[in-house]
Amino acid sequence: APSGRTATLTVPGATIAAGVNAAISALSVGNNVTLRGLTIRNTRSDASGGYAVNAQGRSGVTIENTTITSSGAGGGIGIDARTTTNMVIRGNAITATSGSAGVVGMIVDAATNLTITDNTISTSTSGTNRVITGSGTTSFNAASTGNTAFGSGACNFSAAPTGSVGFSNLSCP
Repeated sequence: APSGRTATLTVPGATIAAGVNAAISALSVGNNVTLRGLTIRNTRSDASGGYAVNAQGRSGVTIENTTITSSGAGGGIGIDARTTTNMVIRGNAITATSGSAGVVGMIVDAATNLTITDNTISTSTSGTNRVITGSGTTSFNAASTGNTAFGSGACNFSAAPTGSVGFSNLSCP
């Protein structure tokens, strides 16, 4: 369980990597956290899917200039941003891979005022392949532009969100 303590790291280029099958998410963040210039990895060889970064339900989180990778036999998810408020995801390289299970670059269900800008999102699997998935209660900041998707992934929303995410090579939604 989270300790509630705060850690301040000033180590540009640092890597946070969950041990193989050690955790569902490599990193869970709290409110008003900034991740900058890191490498974050989660690798799972078991049937469970894994998240690289879990920001679900948080407010004021910024993730920028970070390399985020999630891979696993049971699926891979780069960032879980469900039910976040005022989150910024900017300038990152996000990768989600699996041999045959589903992958998602970002889950954004019910996020409010989410800004996704200048990221590259790579997804690869023979299963369900999503760059971003969300719901009709998701709202994007108008600055959500300049992104690039690699692989055959698509955007998938259960209903139209408020706003959109601009990609150079993908319509979202």
